[in-house]
This record gives sequence, structure tokens and C-alpha cells, in this order.
Amino acid sequence: MIRKDMRYDTRTVKHRLRRGEYAPADLDSHLSELPDEAEEFEETTVQFSRSFEERHYAAATETDEKKSD
Repeated sequence: MIRKDMRYDTRTVKHRLRRGEYAPADLDSHLSELPDEAEEFEETTVQFSRSFEERHYAAATETDEKKSD
């Protein structure tokens, strides 16, 4: 990524606005200059896998629950 592009990085925008590195109007101007790529979207489906703990410690958790009964 080019250093110039980092100025409007979504992870740092709020911080930079608070510090006064640019005004909200500058951000609005930058966002309005971005191309509209809505017609190029591709619909996807996301499937989440079980967490590490569920995969590796599920048996231990079940054993603990049986002991407490």
C-alpha cells in the first residue's frame, strides 16, 4: 500500500480526526472521490468453523460436565 493511502486507512481515521491531522470535510471529500464499485460485487457465503477450544477441548469439557453430575 502506498504511504499516501494510509492517511485515510479505516483503522486510523478516528484517531487522525481527533488529532486534527485533517478535517471531517477532507475525509468526506476523499470518500466522495472513490469510485462506486457496487455493480462489481460478488455474493459470497461465509461458513464459520468451530473455535480451537471447541475442536480440541470439547471432549474434556464433556467429561468435566459428566463428573459434576
